[in-house]
Amino acid sequence: MKKRVFVLGATVVAAVALSSCFKIVPGPMATYTVQPQPSPGSRHYGWVGTFPLPDQACTPGAIDPLVTQADIGSTICASGYTAGIRPPESVTEPEKQASALAYGYTGPFSTAEYDHLIPLELGGDPNDPANLWIEPNDNPAATTFVNSKDSLENRLNDLVCSGQVTLLAAQLAISSNWVTAYQKYMGTLPTFSPAPPVGAWCQASAVLANDGYNGDYNVSITSNQPDQLATARDATDSWSDYTDSSGSVTILLYYTSPGEGITVTVGAATCTTTA
Repeated sequence: MKKRVFVLGATVVAAVALSSCFKIVPGPMATYTVQPQPSPGSRHYGWVGTFPLPDQACTPGAIDPLVTQADIGSTICASGYTAGIRPPESVTEPEKQASALAYGYTGPFSTAEYDHLIPLELGGDPNDPANLWIEPNDNPAATTFVNSKDSLENRLNDLVCSGQVTLLAAQLAISSNWVTAYQKYMGTLPTFSPAPPVGAWCQASAVLANDGYNGDYNVSITSNQPDQLATARDATDSWSDYTDSSGSVTILLYYTSPGEGITVTVGAATCTTTA
């Protein structure tokens, strides 16, 4: 297996070569300046379900050469270390906006993190563009920028500082594919409820009516369409009723076969369920 060797003064770091390898850059600055970002639309996310990955060509990760395995006790494992090297918002906010343009991100900024791919608590560089990307939240219903990668970062810092994982192994794992690293070090990926519907919406479910007649189903409907005509229909029949003031109603649909699809319309909303 090939190896790539980085020489930092008297320090030699040997790293297994990956399809993309992180950069080694100057490290923390006394004064930070806004760094140029890739051109608009030039970068693309990778996705594992709802979990985003950065464009490796643009964001392979970058490390601070001043953080080594030998000095983690006085750097990343010391309380307050990251606060002392973090760039100010006056620098990162315009970078975040430019990164959003590069990635074509159009979601809310309140739930998207301007993320250090290799986090500061694992020796990531504070402000090199190769280590920063606008990270959409993996939780579609999120209301803050806190996300699953944050939990992985804390876990890896604990493992490195307790001597269970080397600094280099943690850096390589999170920079190559943080979702795979999550599964390795944290276990099963979290599952999330869908985002709240936007605009007119409805949701429906169907259960046997238990009224003594085979094929009769109660179709329960919830929506944001109060006092609107709701219709439930299968392949051959349909029945209607009006939603109440909360947008809910139950419709009895007759002679429906098990497994048959049911379409519901409520005002301007449409949804489906199965008998």
